[in-house]
Amino acid sequence: MAKILLAVVVIIGFVSLAELSYAHHGGGYHGGGYHGGGYHGEGYHGEGHHGGGCNGEGHQGGSSTGGTTPGAPPTSSSSVETKSMDQLYADAKKEGCKAIVYAGGDVPGQQDYYKNLFEQKFKGCTLEMIVDYSKFHDARINYQLQNNKLIPDVVQLQTLQDFPIWKNQNRLMSYKPKDWDVIVKEYKDPDGYFLPIFFSHFTNCVNNKLMKDPKTWPTNIKDYLKPELKGHIVLTYPNDDDAVLFLFKLFIDKYGWGFFEELNAKQNVTWVRGTEEPSVALAENRTWAAIAAGCDFNNPPGVSTFVLPKSDPFMTWAQTAAIFKDAKNPATAKLYLNWIISADVQRNNLGSWSIRTDVPPPKPYGPLSSYKSQTNPMDFKTFMENRAAVEDLKTKMMLIIGEPKGPASPGNLGMYPTKALPH
Repeated sequence: MAKILLAVVVIIGFVSLAELSYAHHGGGYHGGGYHGGGYHGEGYHGEGHHGGGCNGEGHQGGSSTGGTTPGAPPTSSSSVETKSMDQLYADAKKEGCKAIVYAGGDVPGQQDYYKNLFEQKFKGCTLEMIVDYSKFHDARINYQLQNNKLIPDVVQLQTLQDFPIWKNQNRLMSYKPKDWDVIVKEYKDPDGYFLPIFFSHFTNCVNNKLMKDPKTWPTNIKDYLKPELKGHIVLTYPNDDDAVLFLFKLFIDKYGWGFFEELNAKQNVTWVRGTEEPSVALAENRTWAAIAAGCDFNNPPGVSTFVLPKSDPFMTWAQTAAIFKDAKNPATAKLYLNWIISADVQRNNLGSWSIRTDVPPPKPYGPLSSYKSQTNPMDFKTFMENRAAVEDLKTKMMLIIGEPKGPASPGNLGMYPTKALPH
């Protein structure tokens, strides 16, 4: 009987740890002279991903490490914001018009495009965009919360499992920006505690200078097994980034593990940390093709080309943001959320599908719903919530391709960063 009780305790402890949680929007190849249309980090908008795109994500993020719950979980929700952007700007100026955003991404400057846009739009304001893998930011935030030393006002990450946990811990502010009603409802918290700010995607990206004939471009994952691509593929370690991990899971679900083993054994793949490096390698003509790179709808001509697969799955997710209840700069945080989801930003500055129902994708792409046989953003959220399965898959990947090598691409920010690293 004692042994049974001990086993139960161990299992419960494991489940608690497994709940813990890097397109981006983090901007294409920002550091090398072009924006790439809005690739945010974690690879793409953020740690892929706008953020993250992109985000070296491979982590057990936010749950019991968040410290004790300060009060009961929230039950009420806020009303939708009624102030104009000018009124919100005036409110922000009264508190100094500054805010700190912890953003999922791959390199320190990956969010500079959006920082600069915001600061140009709202003169006198400072948006401190601090980029790190989402899997590091969420652990950092949990540590800060545990020690009552919270730094960020806003968080935007690809570790989607964190947001319901922080909501239940009563850590987040309930806030519904002005255009709340046109945000795709499946991805926003009905009580207003968190919301999507952009969609990110991972799929094929090719260098159209080194692969001049479009007929040779890889359009499905098995095309990467062609002999002519041997030695010309750069990929992010899937066991270092949960978004990339999920993309490879989709391929393995369709083709089995043999495909992945053959890719690694025969194609002389260059495995790297972070999803920014494949983007840079493409832009600098150092590689022919990549998957899960900073390749969006609006890449400049002559650099990289975004190639949707003909029939294979590809991954999409909603990079998610929230304001902390104890934010030191709540008015500026509200201004930022209203701005980033505004029709102007969503229409003109993003490199993927919009989270607004009234902003269509650029031609020739259809709405996300038209690709439902190939992608569903909710699938990534479900995947991220099953931490035991994520860790099991990462371990299997590690046994095939090895541990990620090299330093983390965003650099070492420590536990309490208040400014972006020099870049």
